[in-house]
Amino acid sequence: MSARGSLCGRGEAHARLQQLINPPDCVLALFHASSAAHVRLMEMAGTERAFVGTSGMVGADTGLADVGVATTTECISIAG
Repeated sequence: MSARGSLCGRGEAHARLQQLINPPDCVLALFHASSAAHVRLMEMAGTERAFVGTSGMVGADTGLADVGVATTTECISIAG
């Protein structure tokens, strides 16, 4: 299999991401969600886009500042 063949579907995903990031005729506003529960509440309130960063999750879970010690796996586990 060629390297190009292994990226099948990546072009469609990229195009969809660009469509979400650059919506026509509107300003993009992103809200920071610290957990999956917050994302669900935001979705019920009509929010279409959100981002999950380590600072919100680690801070909400541990009460400590994010100093970059949480792994991606830990962040996903904390997020729910």
